[in-house]
Amino acid sequence: MIEVFQCIEAIKRDGVIAYPTDTLWGLGASALSADAVNRIYDLKERQHTSPVSILVSDIDMASDYATVDDSLELMNIFLPGPVTFVLPSLDKLKIPTKETVGIRISTHPFVEIMFKHLDIPIITTSINKTGSSPALSREDLEWLPGDVFVADWHGGEVIGIPSTVIEVKDKSIKIHREGYMSRKAMESIAKPLGYKIF
Repeated sequence: MIEVFQCIEAIKRDGVIAYPTDTLWGLGASALSADAVNRIYDLKERQHTSPVSILVSDIDMASDYATVDDSLELMNIFLPGPVTFVLPSLDKLKIPTKETVGIRISTHPFVEIMFKHLDIPIITTSINKTGSSPALSREDLEWLPGDVFVADWHGGEVIGIPSTVIEVKDKSIKIHREGYMSRKAMESIAKPLGYKIF
């Protein structure tokens, strides 16, 4: 538990953490701090116009930062889990992409414990320099500078498959990235509910 509380304190101080999720190791920070968000972009050597996603504790928190109307039915089915929903942003977040934001809810126990003591959204983006492979274990994190707090969690292995990213409008689903949940699996659930997938 001490690792969780150290991560929470780091986030509250606008610091950056490395933490396990149910898909990949993630770089995290308060999505409400411009300085913390910019630090993550710098660490990844990523253009500040590129999107990042956020983790929230539940759909109620998601609705505080994005419009969930079109996606609500499927969010209730797929979340928590490895699906990221691209939603219209309410412009409260300090991220560079203002019109939309990717939001998901992780099932990883470390993240679940964090959100029992944290009431703000956090950045979730893979740990890697832009163009290189994402971190799958603690050994892959050795390049991170000392000011990034690295969580210690049961050896640090993660599944290693990114989330599936979708955008829902009316009854249509656009798959931006096929990840842990396959298109076929999504179709088997969404099509009987009247959704078209493209």
